[in-house]
Amino acid sequence: MVYTEKVVGVNNQARHLLFTSLTFRKLLNGLNIGWAGQAELRRVPPSVNITGIVSEPRSPFLSLFWKGFLFLSIMIVGIGSSFAVLNYFYLEYQFQQQRQLDRRLLSRQVQDLLDRSTSRLQQIGSLLASVGGFASALTGENFAGLQQAANVFNDFQYDLDIERLVLFKPNAQRFWQWGNAAQSEAPRPEEQATVRQVFMEEKPLSLLSCEPHCALSTYQPVLSRGRVVGVFSLTQSIAQLVVEHRSLTGSDLAILTSNSSESSGYAIPKWSMRVAALTHSERLAPFLEHLSEHSDDAIAASKEIHHWKGRYYAIDVMPLSDLLKAEGLVLMISDVTAQVSQIRSATRDGILLSGVSLLTAELLLLLLMRLPIRQLRRLADTLPMLAQGAYMEARQRLAHRTSGLNDEITILSATAVTLSHQLEAQAQAITHKTSELAAERDFVQGLLDTAQVIILTQTREGRILTANDFVIQITGYSQSDLGGKEFLSLILKSKIGDDLEQALIGLWSGQRKRLQHEAELLCKDGSRRFVVWVHTRLHENNAEGIAILSVGLDVTDRVEAENRMIWLANHDPLTGLYNRHRFQQELERQFAEVERNKTRAAILLFDLDHFKDINDTSGHLAGDALLRKIAQELKNRVRKTDIAARLGGDEFAILMPNQTPEGALAFANLLNHRLAEQPLRIQQKIFRISASIGIAMIPEHGTEMDEIMANADLAMYQAKDRGRGRVYLFSYDDRSKQRISERTLWKQAIQEALAARRLIFHYQPIASIAGREVRFHESLIRLKRSDGVLVSPEEFLEFAQLTGLISEIDRYAVEANIRLLTDFVERAPPGAIHVNLSGSALTDRDWTSALKFALKNGSLKPEQLIFEITETAAIADFGTAKEIMEELADLGFRFAIDDFGAGFASFSYLRHLPVKFVKIDKSYVTNLIDNPQDRAFVSAITTLAHGNDIEVIAEGVEDEATLLALAELGVDMAQGYFIGQPTPLMSD
Repeated sequence: MVYTEKVVGVNNQARHLLFTSLTFRKLLNGLNIGWAGQAELRRVPPSVNITGIVSEPRSPFLSLFWKGFLFLSIMIVGIGSSFAVLNYFYLEYQFQQQRQLDRRLLSRQVQDLLDRSTSRLQQIGSLLASVGGFASALTGENFAGLQQAANVFNDFQYDLDIERLVLFKPNAQRFWQWGNAAQSEAPRPEEQATVRQVFMEEKPLSLLSCEPHCALSTYQPVLSRGRVVGVFSLTQSIAQLVVEHRSLTGSDLAILTSNSSESSGYAIPKWSMRVAALTHSERLAPFLEHLSEHSDDAIAASKEIHHWKGRYYAIDVMPLSDLLKAEGLVLMISDVTAQVSQIRSATRDGILLSGVSLLTAELLLLLLMRLPIRQLRRLADTLPMLAQGAYMEARQRLAHRTSGLNDEITILSATAVTLSHQLEAQAQAITHKTSELAAERDFVQGLLDTAQVIILTQTREGRILTANDFVIQITGYSQSDLGGKEFLSLILKSKIGDDLEQALIGLWSGQRKRLQHEAELLCKDGSRRFVVWVHTRLHENNAEGIAILSVGLDVTDRVEAENRMIWLANHDPLTGLYNRHRFQQELERQFAEVERNKTRAAILLFDLDHFKDINDTSGHLAGDALLRKIAQELKNRVRKTDIAARLGGDEFAILMPNQTPEGALAFANLLNHRLAEQPLRIQQKIFRISASIGIAMIPEHGTEMDEIMANADLAMYQAKDRGRGRVYLFSYDDRSKQRISERTLWKQAIQEALAARRLIFHYQPIASIAGREVRFHESLIRLKRSDGVLVSPEEFLEFAQLTGLISEIDRYAVEANIRLLTDFVERAPPGAIHVNLSGSALTDRDWTSALKFALKNGSLKPEQLIFEITETAAIADFGTAKEIMEELADLGFRFAIDDFGAGFASFSYLRHLPVKFVKIDKSYVTNLIDNPQDRAFVSAITTLAHGNDIEVIAEGVEDEATLLALAELGVDMAQGYFIGQPTPLMSD
């Protein structure tokens, strides 16, 4: 059986490594958990982090100890195996190198033996040729020398190991021979060819012939007189050569020739050769037969190391033609059992040394890593407890110390303890924050569900995604109706301008981030709602596709109230005619028109005769009906260019542009005639209606509003004096007799009262409606005559305004109340005091000096005074009024608008003024229970005031029912005789 040492060596090494690996794997699979010599192969248990989310590892768990152990083991095994393999290959390499050296040495030995044998035969031949006279015999001169040579050959045959002697003629025919060859044997062809070659070349040659047995022959020329006359041949057996080679090299030698039946030796059929010579034939002949069975030829057999009966043999092959003129092979068979055994022993020792080193290293590794890995294991088992929230237990486990010296593991444990404190604090903070967020979420959700605000979300194409319940409530659409609906389809098309549409397109496309606008919302039933929209573009990375958040505030009630307020600012709510403020505006424009175009105009001022009697006998409803009838008659009779207004109570005025005195008188007389023809029937009573009408012409009777109104008023009183239902055209002669004298008398009386300090104040309480407690008192001025009679402000304030004394009265009122609050605080009524100011106070700052001084010296607190101004005074010189009011507001003083609704009645000014209170005119409070329009007005005023952080006070509260009605409307405070009458201070 052929044995290949290289393959066997490598396979043995690989088999050893494979066995070690499989054994180690079985060991790991067969063991359980363990850091003390046991492998741990398990799945990590589920862990819970601080957010409460359970995480399940997807890969098997292998402890750090066994990872390090396996890694180092593999590394040690690899290093040991590498050394063993390298040692094996090195020995193998040395063996091959030695084999190459031995092969060259054996070849040289065979060559040398053949050369020596050939040389010896040639030397013997030369000796015999000289003794035997071969040349003379060949030439026929003397044959006695041949017998002499035969005798010599017989004497030295066994000593010289010569088998045969032959003498050839030049034609290669035997001339003479002696020895073992038969006399009849003819020369062989190769022998004849050799003889001819020697004869021709005249130099010796050698030939190996194996027929019938192997022998070495030399052929040398025989010379006679300088020429070759024949060839002399000596033959020696090859056995001597083989034996000598064995004795010199210790290797066996086999000579193989081509297979021939005439050849000696035994045949090797597969190789087509015969063994001509072989040392130790009894042992090596079967070996050659074994080789022939496993190798195609001798050359193939020489490439391997062969194992035969416990021995290892190396075969070296040399072509016989390289040595002699012969066909065949020379096999040099070397016993290399000792070298192979040495290589195997060295390899086995290397593997054994690697195994011992591995075992020693593993034991040291177990001892060195046991304690650190135990600590790491404790740390690894403890850290999941932090994720589960068991912070106290984790700290207790980490507090255990296994060593007196600090290292990375102890630092890690200390860090884990610190981390546990931080995680516990953060977990508590997260829990607290989660609770807050949950509360905020519930609050926001509740806010979305209950807030009276429109909330929509839109896509980038402007289509609605979601809507809150309030949208469904006010529009009548369902969620399915709104889903995917274009936002623009909800807005009234007539109200969609190019600017708004472009702004919305910019918002949808991302060019704008925010948009605010007002629009009318079209409901499903066709109704409209006024909405203030605020659109905000959201981040693009939300998964729901929401691009825009739209929030809308339904301001329908506010818009309607503002429209009502705007209308009320210019109209009388009862009659629908223009009010005093609008009439004054139109009158101012008419003055400019008259001056510009040199035209004329007439003013008709009248009130109803016996109107008070109608109210007293039939109630306010009858009076209101009468006023509405008068207003309707005026609307039917005046021209389109005429201005009809109700100035207050039963007082009306008509401005007639481009009118003559005759035309004005004719219109006035016709109006009285029409009133007389249409009596008023109320509660089975019939009332005759008439009016006292005064007429004044522009510009004849005045070039300023106050002047013309005073003159028209004087004319009206002249008409009353002449009898009811009369018309009177103003005349300066009549006016000078009465009106001028009254102005002079009142001016003197007011001046005397100011000097004698006979202007006194009564204080009327203002109470909270909800709690019925008194919060403020209003300071109401009275003029005390020298005889002690009190004069109401309605009688003298008009003349104070006409004579310019109103500013002195303002200053007097402020200083008197400051003195009360600083010097006589025990007499002052509880709560802050409301002080009434005229329009002059908002154009002249002189009266504020006393305030600033008292405030500076600390005797007065700003919250003790509240200043009341009429709305007409506030807007007369808006810029100056705002400046003065803001200056005082910065000091802490507060302002209230008095008689709100009787004049301009617009919140557009109030939003720009520092006003904290609004006092609704008593004309809207008196009939509050029976008049729905008054209720709507009071409700609108209250809603708008509260929206601007302004408190509302109702004047003229005369009974419990009115107070309860005001409470239902949300009014904050009330003032009137039901709350309390104006009363003087105890010393007045």
